[in-house]
Amino acid sequence: MPLKIVIAGAAGRMGAALLRAASADARFAIVGAVERDGSILLGQDACGVAVTADLAAALTNADAFIDFTAPAATVAALPALARANVRTVIIGTTGFDAAQEAAIAAAAREHAIVKSGNFSLGVTLLSALVEDAARRLDPSWDIEIVELHHRRKVDAPSGTALLLGESAARGRNVSLSDVRAPARDAATP
Repeated sequence: MPLKIVIAGAAGRMGAALLRAASADARFAIVGAVERDGSILLGQDACGVAVTADLAAALTNADAFIDFTAPAATVAALPALARANVRTVIIGTTGFDAAQEAAIAAAAREHAIVKSGNFSLGVTLLSALVEDAARRLDPSWDIEIVELHHRRKVDAPSGTALLLGESAARGRNVSLSDVRAPARDAATP
């Protein structure tokens, strides 16, 4: 029996890619595609289901929830996931503040949550290497992460940059928030 999934952020690049990949794989059944109120995709077909803003309805038969939206939307979805008894949650959204991170941590007591700023194998390996390098290098070595994006990028620094920064901080046994000197932070919706 296939795993029944709901994808939130269906109109985004990752959401669309996930819909295509899941619809081509017999191990998965798409039972919901969620977008925000006002999206031009509401009501349109998304690999056999209509795109909806009604999260509760989309979750009715779900086994798992995959979220690539925005921090506020991710956190707002958590109570609906609990009510629908959806226990498997994958979060690819980035840019959470401390209160939002705390809400996700609290939800992790009830749900199996996998959360990452980047799910690629290469970045996962790079993250481990950065942590190891930070641990091995003398503290007199500075660590700097520089990335280049178009100026309208919503999540700056990117989830990947923050993931690498957290890895370096773990290697140095410090908190990233204590040592980070941001050059530019974009507002995350």
